[in-house]
Amino acid sequence: MVHGTVSPGGHVGVEVFLTAYSAQDAGRVMDDLRAALRTCRAFPALWGGGKWSNVHAAGQLGEGDQELAFRAEMVPVPDTPALATEVRVVRVGTTLVTFASNDLSGTATEVRTPRDLLHRQVSALQKVAAAPAT
Repeated sequence: MVHGTVSPGGHVGVEVFLTAYSAQDAGRVMDDLRAALRTCRAFPALWGGGKWSNVHAAGQLGEGDQELAFRAEMVPVPDTPALATEVRVVRVGTTLVTFASNDLSGTATEVRTPRDLLHRQVSALQKVAAAPAT
């Protein structure tokens, strides 16, 4: 897995994760995420004691081989304001690229991953995936 952070301006911060899988597992992960999104409305954060709530599906942008997205409120650590968050997961071949966008000001009710950032990153990944192996 590779992780990077981008600040496209304003009060939006975007974390970008690249995760490689086998061909079978990449599709399975997307299926599992899609199934969870149908019923999951809240879950604990992986670190810091925070939590995600008000989880709901968001529209897709038509990127990659498969895509899903959700919006939520994320409390990074207990007793802090909830941050409007959008998560987009795009599969390109055996790689999943995840964009987690947060309103760093804590004042917005909704945040969107910058479409041009998402498109440029997915296009670069598609170019690499299509290149002949050396």
